[in-house]
Amino acid sequence: MRISIFFLIFFSSIFSAIAQIKIVDSLSNNPISGVNIYTDAGMLIGSSDLNGWVYLDSLSDYQSKTITLNHISYLNLEISNAAFMKSSIIQMQARSVALEEIQALDREKYDYVVLKGYFREYETFNNRSRYLYDGIISYYIPINKNKGKTKMELHQYRLFSNKEANKELKDTQGSLMYLKPSVAAIQGRSLLEAVGKIKGATLTTNGNRTVIEKEGLAMGYAQVGADGNTQVFYNVLPPGKNAHVSFFRIQIDVNKVTRSESYHGKNFKNPSIVDLISRVSTVSGSMKRQKKHGHMPRDYSSEFYVMERSFLTKEQYKQSKPNDKRWMFLEEKSSYTEEFWKDLDRYNIPPLMKSISNKIGSELTLMN
Repeated sequence: MRISIFFLIFFSSIFSAIAQIKIVDSLSNNPISGVNIYTDAGMLIGSSDLNGWVYLDSLSDYQSKTITLNHISYLNLEISNAAFMKSSIIQMQARSVALEEIQALDREKYDYVVLKGYFREYETFNNRSRYLYDGIISYYIPINKNKGKTKMELHQYRLFSNKEANKELKDTQGSLMYLKPSVAAIQGRSLLEAVGKIKGATLTTNGNRTVIEKEGLAMGYAQVGADGNTQVFYNVLPPGKNAHVSFFRIQIDVNKVTRSESYHGKNFKNPSIVDLISRVSTVSGSMKRQKKHGHMPRDYSSEFYVMERSFLTKEQYKQSKPNDKRWMFLEEKSSYTEEFWKDLDRYNIPPLMKSISNKIGSELTLMN
């Protein structure tokens, strides 16, 4: 009996040891947190924690032949699910950032920084693609003593839609939760600064890292990455906790919300929005309106990569008369004058993951 118990404990400990994977930088072997994990169907099933660990028992149930690892500062990595499950350590390669040379100028003389770049949005409903849209957008962000609000100017975009997923969403969740594709202005300050103003949040510098804590829990960090630039990662929800919202017979469970940003330079204590390189947000949750359908998964991912930056005074801003807004719902049809998506390599913007691009022409149809 004792021998049986011994072997049970022994094999349980072995299983526990191999039921986690550490994701690290290929050069420094430092852990990488905030790595999103996608199936070959484009479903977000989990992410690495603040120490780079992926706990297999924490991943959403899935069936997939391949797994894609995605991170704001690293090249996408696609591996077989079999290799993923057998791994104890997975290395990712940092992506280089090819950006315009930042001019040496007196920023204090200007009232706005203009960040023009590429955005990409992807939404799923009930484990299949709903929308994919990308385009070129400019954000007008007040800086220095200018107290105005951040606005945006949409230049062009293309949009792919899944009519079947949209019909299912409307039939099961109603028109109220249909939500057309949209773009919104980004916040006018760095992620680290914004989090620092949240009630109960504290920022503590520990060596070469600024740790974000809330109610005694580590929620994120800011540090210099392998590419020599600053990375900021923030888990909006505490590990293992969900958010619940109910209204009009609709129940919404949010399982995971993450924010990642990267900035030029090594100022991990106080990065400036002026130096933004890229930002990525993910939301994973489910909705329930009718008991017979139960909770139906709904995920979002949002990306933005700076291609150009410039500075304006208030007078220059008024003279340019941008068609700026703070929020915009998109017509469900594409509106572009050039094939901007073919120019992403020039800026080292990561390509669309294969698991999602494979949906174009099958689940997703270009809307013209």
